[in-house]
Amino acid sequence: VIMIISGILLIAFGIIMLTNRLKDIAGLFPDFGINF
Repeated sequence: VIMIISGILLIAFGIIMLTNRLKDIAGLFPDFGINF
């Protein structure tokens, strides 16, 4: 059970990191009109 919970936390953390990275990339290219 602990393995499953830790796996879910890892996936959730990875998604949060990805969205933050996408926001940074979108901030570098405002001309593309990417809004998050």
